[in-house]
Amino acid sequence: MEAGTLLRPIPLNPPPLHRPPLRRRFHFFRRLIRASSNLQEGYRGPKPKRQLVADWVSKNDDAVRSLPIYVGGVSLLAVLFNRTVAGIALVADASRQVICPSINREISDVYYKCGASICRGERYSLEVFIRVTVAAILGHEIGNMFSSQSRADLLTLGLAVTNILAGLVWLSIRPKSISAVRPQGVECQRICSDLPEYVVSEVLWVWQTLSEVTCCRSLVIVYNSRFVLQIGFAAASSSNEREAVVVDPNKLMQGSLYRSVIKSESQSYLANLSLYPGKSELPFLPSNTQAVILQPLGDKGIAIIGGDTIRGFSTSDQAWITLVGEKLDATLTKFVNNLPQALQGRA
Repeated sequence: MEAGTLLRPIPLNPPPLHRPPLRRRFHFFRRLIRASSNLQEGYRGPKPKRQLVADWVSKNDDAVRSLPIYVGGVSLLAVLFNRTVAGIALVADASRQVICPSINREISDVYYKCGASICRGERYSLEVFIRVTVAAILGHEIGNMFSSQSRADLLTLGLAVTNILAGLVWLSIRPKSISAVRPQGVECQRICSDLPEYVVSEVLWVWQTLSEVTCCRSLVIVYNSRFVLQIGFAAASSSNEREAVVVDPNKLMQGSLYRSVIKSESQSYLANLSLYPGKSELPFLPSNTQAVILQPLGDKGIAIIGGDTIRGFSTSDQAWITLVGEKLDATLTKFVNNLPQALQGRA
């Protein structure tokens, strides 16, 4: 290699880099504008399918529940109409012994009771009407058991009665409506007096987010056998209805709820608090608290979250509360030796 090649002078003004022509750049810019305008027109991809039958059933719940009654009633009328056209008696003659006198007496008793109810002005239910019709037709058909039309009428009659009874059962089963309730208690805000300012702001932030995003209406935090926070609705004191019941950390820690949560080191969700006998261990919560989440704060504390709706905390709420509990545990661990037992109300 020659030395002149290595020592070749470098020009101070290097040649300009190659740039695409201006016309090409404008063409590319026009393509971007066209693509963005297409996006603004709307999504043209596959859309989710709508379940028309399920939507119609959910919107017409009462009609769907009553449908078997209508089908059974129409079938019963069809059997009576068919018997009329065929020239068969609609009901049995109680004066004739179809099979044995006991059946005739039973049919006569049924007619007598219904007639007496009508004379007294009482409204007998659909079940009484079914009983009378079934007894009347059966009394006539059992004697003609070998007739093909009689066997068909009996089968149709059984299916019609089954439909009517199924419709009555559907109407009697109603889902219980769940709605939020107003907590029966007083509002309070008690915070440990010697907490640093940023710890106070953090626990207040937890309360604010829980109360706005979830159905939380009460929050109590106990850590290292010391009281930390009581905010939201609380049960009214028996001595003074305007003051809230004070949280007793020692009594709370002796209960089975606290011990089971600390032992399991996992969240406990009481979706319907009224069904749990451990409700007596939470006297500081409003008497009509619907749901409670017991969130352990490590192995030294617990956060008690009360809601105003049965099963009001969703799965995502529970997962988020678990993460919040871990964050609170990390914050309170730094000051575990300096947390006093004094209480100070802050309006």
